[in-house]
Amino acid sequence: MSALSVQQTNNTITLSKVYDASKELLFSMFKNPEHLAQWWGPQHWPASIASFDFKPGGVWHYYMAGPDGTKAWGKATFQAIDEPNSLSFIDAFSDENGDVNAALPQGKVTFTFDEADGKTTLTMRGEYQSEAEAKKLVEMGMVEGMKDTWSQLEALVAAQQ
Repeated sequence: MSALSVQQTNNTITLSKVYDASKELLFSMFKNPEHLAQWWGPQHWPASIASFDFKPGGVWHYYMAGPDGTKAWGKATFQAIDEPNSLSFIDAFSDENGDVNAALPQGKVTFTFDEADGKTTLTMRGEYQSEAEAKKLVEMGMVEGMKDTWSQLEALVAAQQ
């Protein structure tokens, strides 16, 4: 399978990878919380979903548990869903109650699913308030975490076929 492509330009981080799967199958990995919990997050930080309402205005509230038991909470508020072509949400760090941590970066994340010849290019584009916020996410390990995340997605997709 293809390697993960990463690009940072100003306040935007773009990641892209080609999967040997239909866009319908890939999209289903996002809309099904049981599937999402199996692949979202770095390898040693498995995700648990507190709530999941997959519709515009709905919220996906989750945490990833580190090897030492630390919990990193996140909150995604869905903005638009065009199944199976794209989805977007406002992505933020939160606490266990879903209150957003304004001190940490947040931004609009858009996933697009482009299929050709039985393969789908999955692209994630994160747009943040400033170049400094995008840089802070990279420094926090976001790219390394997404490499693990997308590799786990690849394995789950292969198992589904």
